[in-house]
Amino acid sequence: MLQNNNREIVRKIAFRSMKQNRIRNGIVILAVILTTFMFTTIFTIGASLAEGMVVMLTRQQGTRSSIYLDHPTAVQVQQIEENRYLYAAGVQIQAGTAYTSGEENTAILLSYYDTTEFEKNYTPAVSDVQGSYPTQAGEVMLSRNALETMHVTSPKIGMEISLLADGETKLFTLSGWFTDYSNSQDGFQGFVSKAYADQLGLTAEKDGRLSISAKIGLQEKLSDSLDAEVQLQDGQDFDYTSDMLNETVSNRVLIAGLFGTIGLIIIFSGYLLIYNVMYISITKDIRFYGMLKTVGTTPKQIRKMVRLQAFSLSVVGIPVGMLLGTLASFVAVPYAMRMFGSGDDPMPLTMQFHPLIYVGTILFALFTIAVSCRKPSRLASRISPIEALKYQGQRPAKIKPKKGTDGGKLSKMAFRNVFREKKRAVLVFASLFLGTMAFLATNAFADSMKLENYVKYYLSDDYTIYVNSGSEADGTDAAQIRKNNRSAEEMLQKIQALEGITAVHTARCEDVTLSFDAALYQPIMENNGYGSSLEDLEKFFTESPENFATTVITISERDLKTYNQNAAVPVDVKAFLDGRQCILGSVSTAEQAEQMQGKTITMQDKYGSSSLSLEVGSCALNGDISKLHIGSYWSITGAPDFILVSETALEQLTDTPSINFIGIQYDDKAESRLNDQIRSITQMYPVVSHTEVRTEIIQEFQDSMFTIRLLSGGVSGILILIGVINFINVMLTGIFTRRTELAVMESVGMTQKQVRRMLMLEGIYYAGITLALILTLGSGILYLVGFMTEKTADYAVYRYPWGWLAILSSLIFAICILVPILVYRVAAKESITARLRHME
Repeated sequence: MLQNNNREIVRKIAFRSMKQNRIRNGIVILAVILTTFMFTTIFTIGASLAEGMVVMLTRQQGTRSSIYLDHPTAVQVQQIEENRYLYAAGVQIQAGTAYTSGEENTAILLSYYDTTEFEKNYTPAVSDVQGSYPTQAGEVMLSRNALETMHVTSPKIGMEISLLADGETKLFTLSGWFTDYSNSQDGFQGFVSKAYADQLGLTAEKDGRLSISAKIGLQEKLSDSLDAEVQLQDGQDFDYTSDMLNETVSNRVLIAGLFGTIGLIIIFSGYLLIYNVMYISITKDIRFYGMLKTVGTTPKQIRKMVRLQAFSLSVVGIPVGMLLGTLASFVAVPYAMRMFGSGDDPMPLTMQFHPLIYVGTILFALFTIAVSCRKPSRLASRISPIEALKYQGQRPAKIKPKKGTDGGKLSKMAFRNVFREKKRAVLVFASLFLGTMAFLATNAFADSMKLENYVKYYLSDDYTIYVNSGSEADGTDAAQIRKNNRSAEEMLQKIQALEGITAVHTARCEDVTLSFDAALYQPIMENNGYGSSLEDLEKFFTESPENFATTVITISERDLKTYNQNAAVPVDVKAFLDGRQCILGSVSTAEQAEQMQGKTITMQDKYGSSSLSLEVGSCALNGDISKLHIGSYWSITGAPDFILVSETALEQLTDTPSINFIGIQYDDKAESRLNDQIRSITQMYPVVSHTEVRTEIIQEFQDSMFTIRLLSGGVSGILILIGVINFINVMLTGIFTRRTELAVMESVGMTQKQVRRMLMLEGIYYAGITLALILTLGSGILYLVGFMTEKTADYAVYRYPWGWLAILSSLIFAICILVPILVYRVAAKESITARLRHME
């Protein structure tokens, strides 16, 4: 048997058939555009967010490095550089401290970084790098914060910088500057050249340290490998710190899961629309495909025709959708990124363009189209010519004959017509339900975030300054801590002197060593052991009792009342304020908290010169202190996280505590001026870890809610549009394919008014059943969203979105009632006789 190559004629038939279905073509192209638009936007936001998380965590950490080795030898450097888990290893040499003035709070830490350290480990943690790294002995590169302490707001390459170093004034040439985001209580960051370090006689082996970074997610493997492979000298040891970039692995999984779920919703929504359009189009042209079969067209060729039409239309829809998605991303991405960063936070607002985004978009769109036209193409290829010629576009309703004197009821006829094509009806219900629920769920989430509760719980002060003077636990020596304390006190005095300040209150802290008692602190060790056994912890603290330490922090009477409102076991207010009781933190279970309740703990200050014994008035559970105003504190594995005391208690222990945070309240009329003045003061002090301005945070909160509404409203709005288009398409095609059936009913006495009423009832059934699904299944979903929202944010108050539901219900009912009437008006323009001829 000879093969007949008829590919060209199959293509011609497919394209000529397309020209006869312009309405269908427009709807399919619109569906592809909407689907591709959402894919492009969602994938771009996801990719930008994943990359932005890496940048943000790197900037917060201040470097890519998390492992350090002091006084590295050339052999050790070579061994480390050969490690397969290594990202980069660079040399740091501290070249002294300089000052911008005679005040010690204006310290600049001068460092030399080699090329690897500066470019691979440090540069990813900063932004706005201008100029170049110093190469001459008289050049310096400074952070913008350092320049601002010298009142240099418009730096220029080559300008002279005067610094006090080694007891004398030195003139440097500015080679560059940058914006950094990490906080060092010792001073601002500055860089000098290798020539400058050589002049001071500094070398890596004698004065430097090796800064080591792991590939993302591989710090633990790198640490184990370094311990096993690198030969250390006496007194040397690797200094391991927590690598925040390890969080990016879980963050990327979370982002991939979130946007993958959204992608599946988009695929399903696009499938509902494209499948429905193609299915209706095939059933409408089923006679055409039946006649093709009579002249020898094979099922394979018919399937090819259907797929060829669908993919030809996608050639138009996909590029347009990607273009619109890219343009929308310029607006959507910055909004999405701002949700995860605020004020001076280091989240970048840049959009990530990557070929994989567009490749993925095209593949997902083509997959959606392929899945959508699979069943319609099989229907067209499997139907026999005889069945095709008899096909009227609607399946006959299976009803039992009943006797009656009132004729057929329009409501029953309308209901049967809705479910005559069950699959088609289910698709319409699903698409309308999906879009409506997406809109209601996101707005229920946004409406639950009550600004007034957020302000009440977290923003009691107009301006809050968090201070970090350092601790011996994090490597800061006692002299530097005293120096930082003086700087913080000086800053406090300057703020208190500002005109318009109505109240200033502080929380203070002190590092303490606790008298170790294994039986007494067993619940704490069980909770804070992080995998270490009680036996190992007991042995460690028995041999090194100085390591059983924590931070004592004062809280105000206002915060104490807040704690009692939220804590499972409140503390005696009078005993606490009198300095007889404390709050110990923290444990995970009520049983552990109860075991610590009423016990007496003894602590010594960091110098060992005084001691204090307090009764545990309450042992905090995890989350009990979330609404308290507490700054930074450190903790040791197995030891208590913190001890909260009154100012009276802390005064019994030390007369030189560190400032933990400063809360400021001022006259609203002076808000703008004071915000600028306080900000200019805090920028001069490296001990300030971060600040919070109530008006700015309120604005950021409102912006975040607007962003959530904008992005989620856009996606859910498109999903609703897909559902509406599905309904319009079903009604449009359904009424036109039923023209003969409606003409027959009119010929036996049914009036056009009754036909319009029946079609209107069909629309009401579509809207009513959708609303019933929302009120039953949808309500369960909404209450789950509310439950999760209140668990996520303690200031959230869930309210059922009755208002939005009423608006959407009215809109859906209006569309479902008006569309059938308008379509029938167009279909009924022909006479009854003309419509009956379609049966021939």
